[in-house]
Amino acid sequence: MSPHALFALLVGSLGLVFATTGYLTRFRGYHRLIAGFDASKVTDAGALARWVGGTSIALGGVCVVAAVIVLALPGQRALVTIALGVAIVAGTIVTATGCSRFVRR
Repeated sequence: MSPHALFALLVGSLGLVFATTGYLTRFRGYHRLIAGFDASKVTDAGALARWVGGTSIALGGVCVVAAVIVLALPGQRALVTIALGVAIVAGTIVTATGCSRFVRR
């Protein structure tokens, strides 16, 4: 298997995991998938689940798009890897700062 195909398979699989857990959190209300979730410290559990699930779905979509780009343009793997890393770090920061809105102080 070529390195480009393997990279695309791994990143695409990661994207599917992100999107699946995001779906379960956002639309099915599985709050237990949120790390550190404590119902006594949250002001609105439903809104928190929608926020975390939505950002997880978005990150999953970014990973799947990156996998497709690597398959379509194998010579751009380094650029896609850098962009994917920046997107994941930015998505994690957005998720964490958004979660702070729902924490009771």
